[in-house]
Amino acid sequence: ISIEMFLIYGAAIIATVVFQLIITFKPEAAKGLSIPYVICEGISIGVICDLMEFALPGEGFALAGGALMITLGIVAAACILYSHAGLRAKPGFIKFIIIVLLGISIGSVFFALTSLILSLTAGISLWSMYLGSSLSILVSVIMVIVASIYVFITIQQTNEIVSYGIDKTYEWYA
Repeated sequence: ISIEMFLIYGAAIIATVVFQLIITFKPEAAKGLSIPYVICEGISIGVICDLMEFALPGEGFALAGGALMITLGIVAAACILYSHAGLRAKPGFIKFIIIVLLGISIGSVFFALTSLILSLTAGISLWSMYLGSSLSILVSVIMVIVASIYVFITIQQTNEIVSYGIDKTYEWYA
């Protein structure tokens, strides 16, 4: 990877985080920032796919393609369950899922940093031990379930924003 591409990838990842923070704390900015945010997010996902292919030659893009198919299936299922089955999430459950997501995020960052440090200092690859284990399958299933619930909650929150007639400024946020 060239230094120019590394800088572009790094800038896209940083811009994604910055745009998300701005949109989160200033929803009216979403109208102007949503398209650049999505472009930077797409580049960031591309970086992750590229890193997967680098780490697992011949398998990285297959994993990314599988993740895309699962994601599209989850979104379709969440839309059907919300619109046709009348399924709804209660506020207490939403708080629980947010706590779970925060825990997963902190745990993922900890695992990634630990893996990096051990790889650079001792030559130990936690990723190679993790990927071949049944623990990786269990963690993946849990992540898919939590992500599915989060997609469902997002659809519900977007519908509520529209139903309650909240100010037009927040439509872009949804």
